Amino acid sequence: MMQADRTVRLAPAEEDDGLSERILSAEQVARAFVSEADVEKRLSYVRNPERIKQHLPSYSEQARSFPAKDIKHMGHSEMNGRAVTAYAAAFDDGSFRMLAVMQTDDGPKVDWDCYARYCSASWEDLVSGQVEDAEVRVFVRPGDYHVGQFRDRSKWTCFKLETPDSDHIIYAYAPAGSDLSKRMQTHVMKSRSFRQHMTLHIKSVDGSGKDSLFVVDELLAMGWVVQ
Repeated sequence: MMQADRTVRLAPAEEDDGLSERILSAEQVARAFVSEADVEKRLSYVRNPERIKQHLPSYSEQARSFPAKDIKHMGHSEMNGRAVTAYAAAFDDGSFRMLAVMQTDDGPKVDWDCYARYCSASWEDLVSGQVEDAEVRVFVRPGDYHVGQFRDRSKWTCFKLETPDSDHIIYAYAPAGSDLSKRMQTHVMKSRSFRQHMTLHIKSVDGSGKDSLFVVDELLAMGWVVQ
């Protein structure tokens, strides 16, 4: 079960005189989105709707059209000068989804890819080795699974990738000592739970995907909202 996201930095209202108004506006959009079951109507509340239309077929039914019973404000951050407000959307079955609302030129808009935990390939296809690379929204934890071509710990740093949508785990590796490895390690280790949301591009090397082993090709975002 996904827990409510707490990785977004909290910002005291006194640091920004307009923060409370932006949060209120973002909350109105967030509540309108989660209370709506019609997909076409939901599209009016989201950023990059044309791109989202292409991703919709891969979304789970819950992410696509299930109304949430409530949302809880979790925090506020900035991404490239854009305000991002985070909520936890709760469902009747006890599950949660991360709901992020970003300020755009057209006002606050929901990032539906974040809400859907969009991956460019299904987790099942990744685990089975049927796809060689993908963009994934995952929980990242420290890993300690050095096997095969990733056996040398002096060359590879191991990370464990998890998703609320599957019980299967993927192991991903970054070159030890690289800026990429250090950034990922720093953000994971500073979390009390040793778990962080990240959006990554991963790829298999020499057939390693068949063993659910991938290389982290790029850290696309610290979190599940990609600019």
